[in-house]
Amino acid sequence: MSIDPDMLQQLLSALEGHGAQDASLAEEIQTYIAGLVDDYAGESDGQEAFVRATDLQNLLTEIRIAANGGDRDARGELEEGLAVVEAAAEAGDLPGHAIMTLFQIFGEAEVDPGDALRTALLVNVEAVSQSDVPVQRLSDAAADLAGLDEDVAQTYFAALIRYMPKSVRCDLVHALSGRVEDTARTILLGCLLDPDPDLVRIAAEGLIASARNAPVPSRLVERLVLIRGLVPAPMHPAVDAAIAALRPKASAPVAREQLQLVKCTASICDGAGAQSLLALMRRGKSHVMVSFMVKTHSGLADAMVLNDFSKREFDGIAKGMGLVIVPVSLALIQRRLAIALAVSHEKGAAATFGFVHALEALGIAALRPDSTEPEALLDELLESPSLMPLTLADAASRLDDTELTDTWFEAGPDCDERLDRLRGAKQRHKAALAYIEKRRAFWASQCASVALVLRDSGKPFGPLWQDFAVVGKHFAGREPIADNPLAQAMAQRTVEAHDGRRY
Repeated sequence: MSIDPDMLQQLLSALEGHGAQDASLAEEIQTYIAGLVDDYAGESDGQEAFVRATDLQNLLTEIRIAANGGDRDARGELEEGLAVVEAAAEAGDLPGHAIMTLFQIFGEAEVDPGDALRTALLVNVEAVSQSDVPVQRLSDAAADLAGLDEDVAQTYFAALIRYMPKSVRCDLVHALSGRVEDTARTILLGCLLDPDPDLVRIAAEGLIASARNAPVPSRLVERLVLIRGLVPAPMHPAVDAAIAALRPKASAPVAREQLQLVKCTASICDGAGAQSLLALMRRGKSHVMVSFMVKTHSGLADAMVLNDFSKREFDGIAKGMGLVIVPVSLALIQRRLAIALAVSHEKGAAATFGFVHALEALGIAALRPDSTEPEALLDELLESPSLMPLTLADAASRLDDTELTDTWFEAGPDCDERLDRLRGAKQRHKAALAYIEKRRAFWASQCASVALVLRDSGKPFGPLWQDFAVVGKHFAGREPIADNPLAQAMAQRTVEAHDGRRY
């Protein structure tokens, strides 16, 4: 089976951000697909196509975030947009390059384009396969990616194949087997972080084959060692085999530029469980920002390194994003990442390749999962010799006097469906409290994460970490949820948010 390399050329452009559109998502997708057909016919300007792709990707991302945050209009708009993709795919009018481009854009936006587009891709692949287009041409196209930085190329490749059928994903990765270009090896390296064990095995075998054809840079082996700690245990044999094959052929280690740590900060977990961990590094006269996002329910979420980032821009992040950010130590960031990594592994997921780049920037050669359960972490915090005697009521009252839990409430289709059935505010409050009851483990973990951060920070919230630990311990226990004042306040906010979206 082979794939037209012209399709793969759609991921060669580094897309820069543009503003959101006034038209609906469905209209934007319809317009974009029409433009793709024009591109195929040679009737469209290339730069214009890049701009359209960027605009659509940004709009998709914006609507996905809003939909995940409980915005009903956004959920409806996303469904309508996906219906347009489904209709176009089922009609059979999409040329191969258009299908690949849509997979790239939806992959970047982290929105699954649906089964109809996957079926259209399989049909297209089969048609191209029968025309005997050589697989080697695909390998050539994937390996050089128009001279993109190797880490950037890997990110684009991962987005391209994210929602593709398994057979196509594996063929694309297999086509790079044995390639010795830095870009090809980096793409294979990043594929070791994929959740599919078959794809991980193919990527590992591809790296082993490349070691037979050319010297192995020491950095490649160092990255393999770092990746081993980031992937779940079932993936270790494939990664171990690659390490064993490449290490004896590795060149002597090359000294790399060491960045100087300036400061670290962390945000307070928002109601969806997201937390930002930031580090400002100095490189000569310029600065580099290393950014991680972790989530209470899913673990490691995202990581990036931003070059030429000024100290003023770093300090302005909290204000610009509306986050509550506190200073923390690098050790705290490492522990939060290790705890989040354990959550990811529990769900069978690994980190993204962005974490490899970000951990390298911080000088972290290995990260191991910290499987400390939220209740055990709360016990660890509550055993502190500096802990003051606190009642649940006092602790919750102090938290209520701050802005730190203002975004802590329930939202989403499941919660909305429960509250939609009820007319009275009291009934909805009771239902919201029952919903919080079902998610006590999540909220206990939220409290533990915030308490850990605030204890490390020490300022500007002083001993408030103790209040989070006490309230979190109640969430982790079996006492009636109605006795928890923070849970009551969260139920009230849940109802207010629901009614505000509904009426």
